[in-house]
Amino acid sequence: MKRRGFTVPELVVVLAILAVLGIILLPALSRGREAARRAACVNNLKQFSTAFKMYATEWKRYLPPCAPYANSNGALLFSAPAAAMVPQYLSDLSIARCPSDTGYNGAGELVRGRLPNQGDFSAWILEARDENRPDSMDYYRSAELGRSYCYKGYTVTTVQEYYGMWGVMTALPPDGTLSVLYVNDPVLIKNFNNDLVIADLMGTWPAWVPKPPTAMGTGGGGTVMRLREGVERLLTTSAGFKPSAGNPQALVPVMWDAYGDPSSLTLAASGVSFNHIPGGSNVLYLDGHVEWVAYPDRFPMSNDKRVLADNSFYGLR
Repeated sequence: MKRRGFTVPELVVVLAILAVLGIILLPALSRGREAARRAACVNNLKQFSTAFKMYATEWKRYLPPCAPYANSNGALLFSAPAAAMVPQYLSDLSIARCPSDTGYNGAGELVRGRLPNQGDFSAWILEARDENRPDSMDYYRSAELGRSYCYKGYTVTTVQEYYGMWGVMTALPPDGTLSVLYVNDPVLIKNFNNDLVIADLMGTWPAWVPKPPTAMGTGGGGTVMRLREGVERLLTTSAGFKPSAGNPQALVPVMWDAYGDPSSLTLAASGVSFNHIPGGSNVLYLDGHVEWVAYPDRFPMSNDKRVLADNSFYGLR
């Protein structure tokens, strides 16, 4: 019996079936890959948590302060300081990159002078070392720690407290300036080692941040407090903080996937960008657990236009 191949109509039917199967299966495969990346992101944040807890045991229960660097507009690196963390508590800077980080603003056009427009962290760090510029090396290492995640070192649980933190950190006068290799503008050096009193900084309060009484300190008071073990006890009676029957530390956000609106340079929230789809962030809490928070279910995943503008997505990519 003579064997014949597929006819053209049969091939068309087979190809159509394969195309339909591809349409059905590809989203599932994509979701599976994203689930794996999100799990790796959780692991990154848990490693940060371990490092922060180790730091706190040696520094009177305080978590690390925010890195002391800001540009002329007050925009920060939103990371822990590398000098305090590497290599004592962290040895691998790569955990600062979320596997789902889209690399948005990879060319650096939106970093407002905080990073060079070309190159990458590895190159900048090596060149700073070769040029014997330890301050520049620490600056870039700190920037890399803020690559995909947002850490500010202060205790906030509501948008109003976020305003207070944003205002005082921006208003805090610099202690000096630093010339960083390949960064055109002088970098401001700020001391974030202490709690910050809102009333003390009203004279330099930034115009783009709401003032008190809209802006509040930690727990609705007048002071923005450093993150530390035990700070949750000062929050349990504050408005908007409703601790569960468990550990109230589980409601104090410490670090989260950077997110924000790419058009936030104009404060026009026409779209929100995330590391993870369908939209939200992994959030590390003070008790050490990491939880997925969908946007905009609850703080720190806020759709407040000002919070979007500040929340670093257009920062360090």
